[in-house]
Amino acid sequence: MNPDAVIATVITVVLAGGLAIVLLLHWARTPRALLALLLVGLASSALVNLLIKHPIATLVSHSAGIATDPSLASPPWYLAFALLLAPVTEEAIKAAPILLPRIRRLAATSSATSLWAGMTLGMSFGIGEAAYIGLKLATTHDPSPPSWYLLLPGFGGERLLATLAHGLMTTIVIRAILHPHRTALLGYLTAITAHVLCNTGPLLYGLHLVPATVAGAMFTVVVLVLTLIFERWHRTELRNRPPTTTTLYQTE
Repeated sequence: MNPDAVIATVITVVLAGGLAIVLLLHWARTPRALLALLLVGLASSALVNLLIKHPIATLVSHSAGIATDPSLASPPWYLAFALLLAPVTEEAIKAAPILLPRIRRLAATSSATSLWAGMTLGMSFGIGEAAYIGLKLATTHDPSPPSWYLLLPGFGGERLLATLAHGLMTTIVIRAILHPHRTALLGYLTAITAHVLCNTGPLLYGLHLVPATVAGAMFTVVVLVLTLIFERWHRTELRNRPPTTTTLYQTE
């Protein structure tokens, strides 16, 4: 067990959880009931990785007689498969809790609340993902940087940004599911596209085609664009609310 990675993981998970709570309570003024959704997706990342992504990747790669981890030696179709596997599976499992009647009713309280329900479900997944990846990092036998590097410019910083990104992408799906004039499939495909764009930089870095700074910049730009879109949606929903409803603590 790598103690530096353990320290970095614990601090990162605490910071990611704090980020989610601050966004929900202070920026969004979200109903406190939505805070419970932060617990819903904590185990989803581990489940989707262990039970879905890894078995599928192993089956496909072994059937084709190639290595499971993507590399420059991988055929183009496998690189495309590797790029799509996480978006297709993760966007589905992050949005799945909205199928539960109690969560759906809560998220459908208002259009603005539906945005923050999606944000909460996605960030819950991101927090759990930080813990899952951190645990894998802590148990690896490869040499790793000290905890201060893992926390600030490396693992910690990337995981905080990824947690926000997961929230933003899940918002796209939940908004489409609950909006009467949109289709869930279109929202799902849009979120997959955004997820692919987020993962393109890291994949190129893993293939040693771009440096870490370029991969990080590509990821950051996508998250920034998603944040601007979310903020525009949020302002529009608040502006279009009936005059008698002034905060998210009230129902329409």
